[in-house]
Amino acid sequence: MNLQLPHIPLHRETKRQLLHVLVGMVLATLIYLKIFGPTIMITLLVIGFFLSCLAQRRRLPLISWLLDEMERPEKKVLPGSATLHYLAGCTLVLILFPKNIALASIMVLAWGDSFSHLGGKYLGRIPHHLNNKKLIEGTLIGIFLGGLSASYFVHYIPAFLSAGVAMLAEVIEIKIWKITIDDNLLVPLIAGTVMWAILVL
Repeated sequence: MNLQLPHIPLHRETKRQLLHVLVGMVLATLIYLKIFGPTIMITLLVIGFFLSCLAQRRRLPLISWLLDEMERPEKKVLPGSATLHYLAGCTLVLILFPKNIALASIMVLAWGDSFSHLGGKYLGRIPHHLNNKKLIEGTLIGIFLGGLSASYFVHYIPAFLSAGVAMLAEVIEIKIWKITIDDNLLVPLIAGTVMWAILVL
């Protein structure tokens, strides 16, 4: 007798955030093993920008499918702009900070930012007083997992403090000239800056 379990499709945002974690882990591993460095990261960013421009005009194998499955429904200036911001954030921390801080910052982005969204979606009940579109439980989960994963590369105190500040910035949605800064760019830079300030200064 074959027992068939019902197929439960993953929500688009859930798939997006799980991919977010996977990409961060892969990038961190390749950087840690010295396979990827700033030059390769910049190259990936340039290639990604080119493919994004191309995807505006035509269907691309695999890439267009990923965009269909993962991209948020609201219109973007460029297809896959969140991925480009993600790569840019990881590249900048790798250039600006020592390697251990860069890796810890990528962990805050991969685990903290992703699970703040997932935690809020599935477990959240209490709206955040700083942003009624966010939920406090999601922020707390993001701080915990972001700090825990970052503590593999730096001491747990700067790891959790940086995750806390970065997740707070993600809630507030910082704007420059009325343009909201993408959290994939903002989170690793803020996390890296806080860690650097604690560990170096």
